[in-house]
Amino acid sequence: MQVENRNIGDVQKLDTIMGQTFNWVAQIEKYDSYAVKTYIFWESPTFWFRDSSGSRHEWRLRCQEEFYMKNNPTTLSLYTQYMSRAVDKKSIFAIKLRISISQYGSTYVCHDDMTDEGSGETWIQDFSKHNFFMLKLTKFVPYSGKFELNVSCTIIALKTSADQKIVGALEKHDVSLKNEYELLFENGQFSDVTFIIENNKLQLHKSILSSRSPVFAAMFNHDFKENISNEVYIDDQPYEIMREFFRFIYAAKVNEIEKYAAELLFLSNKYDVKGLKSLCGQHIADSLRDDNVLECLNLANQHDAKSLKAECFAFILTNAKKIVKLPSFDINKLPDDLRNEFFKVMIEQSRLI
Repeated sequence: MQVENRNIGDVQKLDTIMGQTFNWVAQIEKYDSYAVKTYIFWESPTFWFRDSSGSRHEWRLRCQEEFYMKNNPTTLSLYTQYMSRAVDKKSIFAIKLRISISQYGSTYVCHDDMTDEGSGETWIQDFSKHNFFMLKLTKFVPYSGKFELNVSCTIIALKTSADQKIVGALEKHDVSLKNEYELLFENGQFSDVTFIIENNKLQLHKSILSSRSPVFAAMFNHDFKENISNEVYIDDQPYEIMREFFRFIYAAKVNEIEKYAAELLFLSNKYDVKGLKSLCGQHIADSLRDDNVLECLNLANQHDAKSLKAECFAFILTNAKKIVKLPSFDINKLPDDLRNEFFKVMIEQSRLI
């Protein structure tokens, strides 16, 4: 087995009271996701900060291949690695990540805990049991070839049990707040706009809609007829789908997403609701099959779902020998721009075989 370790970048000192965000950009010149018997990993330079007590905490990010499986692309996983001996056994750290990949002229986000709409979690690490740990945070699959890996990692030192209680309380408050907003969506109390869909009415709130969607913000900040009459007619979507769309805007959740994912992906793009687009894209990506991947690829292209498009390309490359033989796999059904992108990805892949 070949082992290759590349340390990319310079050492950074991150000297703040409670923590810092570390940005790591790795230029991967030639990556072969189908290479046999390789085990490659890339490590960031060590970065460090001092907490409020003056203790120094050193960290490193590590991106590595997982075990190779025959006829499947190798996935890459990102880990955080604590490099110091924990002086204070009660030290607790909250960790958040944002990972994006730039490849073939496109950039897509693989993982995002940084925004309110991110799908990830805040990780808490208690050093009362471990002096050393390497925590796996996420995995992703780039295309073979050259790509740029961009990682933003925020680590916050929580020094006391009181801090830990505050974090727990905030997490409970977040759940409670979402439940309260969902209740407000359900009962329509204090609403100032009515959406009329298939003779059904939803009593909603301009401020909430505007805060979550730039499209609604523009609608309610200008002299459009909807803003004057306080009524919005929706005639291109069923009531149940629109109801789940608005549920996400209020409470960041969807009931029966497996039933409505494609339609909600369309709405997320139309009204520029990024969190919903990410949620729908991930659900569709998890249900990719040989006989539906081309349809999903086209869907991703239509609604500018870059992460889903990348997942579709990776799936096609993984299962190309089977997929190209299917009668349903007809590249000519794709629009010109997507067909050209498909051939570009395939050509880049063929250079590595």
